[in-house]
Amino acid sequence: MIKLKQILEDVVVKNKETGNVYPVKKFNPKTHERVLDDLKKQTSFSPQTTNGILDTVQNNKISEVKEFDLNNHSSIKIGSIVQKNITNTVIKSNIEHIKDNVSKDLSKIVGISHTDATLFLLQWARSSNDNEIKSLTMQQDAAELFNIPLSEFSKNRLEKLKSKIPVEASRVIDKDKQKNTILAIWKNTQNYFKSLGYKPTDKIRLYRGVSFDKEVKYGFHPVSGNALESWTTHKSIAKRFTSEKKYGYVIESDIEIQDLVSTGITGIGCTNELEVIIKGSTPRTAFWQSGW
Repeated sequence: MIKLKQILEDVVVKNKETGNVYPVKKFNPKTHERVLDDLKKQTSFSPQTTNGILDTVQNNKISEVKEFDLNNHSSIKIGSIVQKNITNTVIKSNIEHIKDNVSKDLSKIVGISHTDATLFLLQWARSSNDNEIKSLTMQQDAAELFNIPLSEFSKNRLEKLKSKIPVEASRVIDKDKQKNTILAIWKNTQNYFKSLGYKPTDKIRLYRGVSFDKEVKYGFHPVSGNALESWTTHKSIAKRFTSEKKYGYVIESDIEIQDLVSTGITGIGCTNELEVIIKGSTPRTAFWQSGW
């Protein structure tokens, strides 16, 4: 696929000293038509996606485009390697055995029972958010632990449920141990990526399926979700989660290794969905495209 800088080269100029880019001019209809036609010929983007790219440029959102290169081969390669590694790990050792070993490790590190560690892993599989108070407090504890925002969605759900559910029933384990469990999973995940040769600042290409009642323009948009949020290394898997509401989208982004909290083989997460849990409320730019 064509590189974004090739898309922009006719309409922006780069200041070599500062690295900033500026629009040269607005597209006139002929220019827009020509660039659109070129993109259709040279890329696998849909017409709607192509229009989204051009709309981003037209509305002076150059800084957002600059943050995220759709053809960052390094991040795409890392995603592919991790996907293959997780799949091979599950083939060699069944998932029940893998999860049991994770539970045993968490039990030793955090000082909780094997049963409690197992229940913690199962809680994420049961629900990552929604109306499950134990999952929502997991989100809350992660936000505090990593010093990141708790989403408005989680805040509102917690407020509604806290008055109805006793404090002692709101967590799988007590707050401090739950935070320590999340931290232990994050460290285990970081060690996993380190063992594959990646640095904390390296980026991996991930995908997420979303759906809304209102339409969103294709192209680049800032995103910020739940403190702990499910993404995947495989675009087709993300597409499975785009049909709940009227408009479905696959969003993709390059995410730093240090913002990855867990994978299916290092803690919480579903291996058959190639799930990767990230610090989702950290603002980032993502590319939105059709989920159909």
